[in-house]
Amino acid sequence: MVKIMVSRETLLFKKFACAILAFLLCPLFASCDKAEYTDEDVKNAIYELLPLSFELNDIYFGEGLPISDDRADVERFYASFASDIEAVNYHPVAEDCIYQSESDIKEATERVFSEQYCSYLYELAFTGISAVFNEGTEEQITSTAAYARYMQSGDVLTVRLDLPYEAMELGRVYDFESMEVVEKTKSYAIVNISSEMNGINADVELKLLVTENGFRLDTPTY
Repeated sequence: MVKIMVSRETLLFKKFACAILAFLLCPLFASCDKAEYTDEDVKNAIYELLPLSFELNDIYFGEGLPISDDRADVERFYASFASDIEAVNYHPVAEDCIYQSESDIKEATERVFSEQYCSYLYELAFTGISAVFNEGTEEQITSTAAYARYMQSGDVLTVRLDLPYEAMELGRVYDFESMEVVEKTKSYAIVNISSEMNGINADVELKLLVTENGFRLDTPTY
């Protein structure tokens, strides 16, 4: 066995060199995650996106889009639409509604929310949420926990009739003047903002992601 002897001076020099290197690299790594926008940019994004999210909250969590009151329109729909979900009824969305397709809803959603949060909303709205029991066994059962809120039948967008009965309570009011940017990085910002709902005051943290299309909300706002 060959033993390599290292002097105390050499070890001290190596430690000193490593410390200098770390000192020089710290600003470099820190700058890589430094935000390239101002607090004012973040606040302006909240002013723009938060009100837009309220209508989307009603689409995804509230009573949903208005249904058509045109009986002939409804009858035409049922004559052309086949569904194996007998326990749930869907009706066409009202003709004067600005959302007449899944694409219309998704376009509006993607102008406000992040890609990840959009994925969750789309599953809830257009696919439905299912629960799997005894997964991977012969007794595996898939149970539908929530049916899709909307179904597209050809060029007709339909809405589930029982949405008002399961709608979440919405209507949170935000105090925009209380906004404070508490964290900023190159990829996201976090804002603390006061809110009130049903007479109860609460501070809410909203996360904004920085995307190629601008800021997008990455948290619920209801």
